[in-house]
Amino acid sequence: MPSINANEVFTIWISKSPTDLILNCWKSWIEKGYHLTLWVDDEFGKTWKLPAKLCSRVSIRHLRCLGIVSFDYKQHNLLHFIDLWRFIILNKYGGTWLDSDMFLIQRIPTDKIIISSEFTLKAGAFKSKVDRKPNIGCLRFPPGHPFVHAVVEKMTPTTSSDENDNINQTS
Repeated sequence: MPSINANEVFTIWISKSPTDLILNCWKSWIEKGYHLTLWVDDEFGKTWKLPAKLCSRVSIRHLRCLGIVSFDYKQHNLLHFIDLWRFIILNKYGGTWLDSDMFLIQRIPTDKIIISSEFTLKAGAFKSKVDRKPNIGCLRFPPGHPFVHAVVEKMTPTTSSDENDNINQTS
């Protein structure tokens, strides 16, 4: 399988301008020596621009490169589609995904495959019986990995009706 550039991370930012919290998270990645590939929708450049202090370590890619041409933010659950898009990008290009609200205090391990985990609450309304649970805030896979491919297949709408209800794609 192709190797992954361990000094590159990617994320998605859609619609409105990122908050100071998000910008500080991205800055923490850059300060750890990473180059950020930022996948954006067509609102980038129209309603917001990347701050100049981040520009030298950020590459902009448009989601339309993946055949994603529009999304109705008012009618659909954006988080579901960001989950789908992250796996589409991982399947096609491989690499390291970070949720935009992840602040790095150190570099990410160099493992070829990463599925992050988080500690769970042991008391209260959201208590859990397990110490950790997997999450998708930090993922690393080579392109075309069978697990990622299976996730994309499972999450992708299977009928034109599903597709029209969820996302407008080019063929």
